[in-house]
Amino acid sequence: MKKNFYSPRMYAIITVLWFAHSALASSNYLTPIPSTGLMPVPAGGDEPFFGTYSPDSKFYATAFFDTSGSPAVFSVNSTTGALTPITQTNPITPQETYGAVFSPFINGAYYVATSNFDPTVSVFSVNQDTGILTEVTGSPFTNPGASESYYSITYAPNGKWLAIPNSGGSSITTFEINQSTGVLFNGTATPVTGLSANGPGAVAYSPDGRFMAIASYVDNNVLVCSVDQTTGVPSSTPVWTVPSAQHTWFIAYSPDGKWCAASSEEGSSNNLYLYSVDATSGQLTSVTANPYTLIGADSGSVAFSPDSTHLAVAGLAYPGYVFVFSISGSGAAGTLTQVAGSPFGTVDNETYSVSFSSNNPCSSNNLWLAAVNEGSNSISTFKVAYTPPSSCSNSYSNNLFAADLQAKYGPILAAQ
Repeated sequence: MKKNFYSPRMYAIITVLWFAHSALASSNYLTPIPSTGLMPVPAGGDEPFFGTYSPDSKFYATAFFDTSGSPAVFSVNSTTGALTPITQTNPITPQETYGAVFSPFINGAYYVATSNFDPTVSVFSVNQDTGILTEVTGSPFTNPGASESYYSITYAPNGKWLAIPNSGGSSITTFEINQSTGVLFNGTATPVTGLSANGPGAVAYSPDGRFMAIASYVDNNVLVCSVDQTTGVPSSTPVWTVPSAQHTWFIAYSPDGKWCAASSEEGSSNNLYLYSVDATSGQLTSVTANPYTLIGADSGSVAFSPDSTHLAVAGLAYPGYVFVFSISGSGAAGTLTQVAGSPFGTVDNETYSVSFSSNNPCSSNNLWLAAVNEGSNSISTFKVAYTPPSSCSNSYSNNLFAADLQAKYGPILAAQ
């Protein structure tokens, strides 16, 4: 990954443009929490990269590119969305980390995994009452396909598999997961045809777990592989390949499975692509309006709102911001339109990742968005102007997403 540096004059120009834009903005789609929107990371944390909410929005975790013993965990105030750092009392193996992700199940214990700078993966159980981390037996686990760093990590929606793009090579590593202990096993590195050396930037499982999208950082495209439904391993030959931006390194599916978005960094002027998804074949179709250009050229991670109607994108350029787009149309006619007030300032620089607090479209009106700011070792948090779809029952809660997964995959897990 290449850091971005701007001259003082360029910084001043972008800053002036940003504050002029902010003065005209009147939208409250994102409202900072608190008024400054910034939460410093715990003492000792340095260079936070990626953050993630637990499936019920009770906790938030972030990884650090340093040796402080990442990840850090915060409690989330269910009324205000404010983050409070949780002091960890158990020893944690110090690692330089990039990615952090919660398992999608509430199954007696949470598990959060981090992708480390060395070829290992760390897994922690998370006490659901206190947020205290305990490294599981055998952690950190050796990644059989990595010799260098990798930037992201993701659980499959069924909670059975974990996938990591090996950015130092041309393969994707997958692990199977013991649901009772969080222990990883059967690590497999799969070389993927069409991925150059140092190619994979990020991966994402489709919501139904049948396909895996791979952002190719070197080859400037997105590959889609079928997924073995027993092991979670992607096919070595992609079933689809579509062009994308230069240095594509983030990718995500919408919760409803109808859209896929990819973003890029390092000076690419056309740095955001939207694709429609064929639910049967997994084929991605680049929308006619592609590519989209963001202010400052560089972008970080992408995240869809739980109802799949909005897309948030982290802005890496100074002074740092979050873009929000509404999504309209269908198929190749799908379009992205920035909401009023976008981009929203994080009052910082190098905003690497964004995440919504829930994937459940029927979550309550209390929906939050967090943005990780590597430049100032902080997290910006926002209240999202969100109303659940009218089809949702009032009895639904943030636990529904995990409950639905448990109902769908529970028999499989029980039989393992």
